[in-house]
Amino acid sequence: MLVITNSYKYLLYLFILMSTSFGQALNADSYQLISDQDYITGEDGVVRMYVNILGHVEHPGTFLVYDGIDFISLIALAGGMSKGANLEMIKIFNDNDFIITNFNNFLNNGKINDKVIIKPHTTIYVEETRLSNLFRGSNLLNSVLQILNIALTIERTSSD
Repeated sequence: MLVITNSYKYLLYLFILMSTSFGQALNADSYQLISDQDYITGEDGVVRMYVNILGHVEHPGTFLVYDGIDFISLIALAGGMSKGANLEMIKIFNDNDFIITNFNNFLNNGKINDKVIIKPHTTIYVEETRLSNLFRGSNLLNSVLQILNIALTIERTSSD
């Protein structure tokens, strides 16, 4: 009798899983379902949407933000740019097109590209500079110093 009860329990779980929208995904950070809808209205009446901030930022991920949020607030929500971020080539993907904006313009004169429009499911991708990637991704500096150390050691031992 206990086996039959467990079977019904598993069938019920399976039914619940199958009745869930296939357009929803599991957010690993909060373990809640992310809707495929463009806008979500909370109990407080505030209209919200999901956006993605990826790449070389402190806390990349998917964020539920209010409609009308600006680009600078989104970057701040992700913890800001990481060291070595390429501020001149920030890609913003909306639907089937994307634009590239230069964040240095904002830092230098307080103006950001007027074409930056944050829509539901917008994805912002911050690249890393090549120089930063070279030094972080490989141990080039460490390798050069080791070779220099070996050369100095050989020179010192051969002169003795």
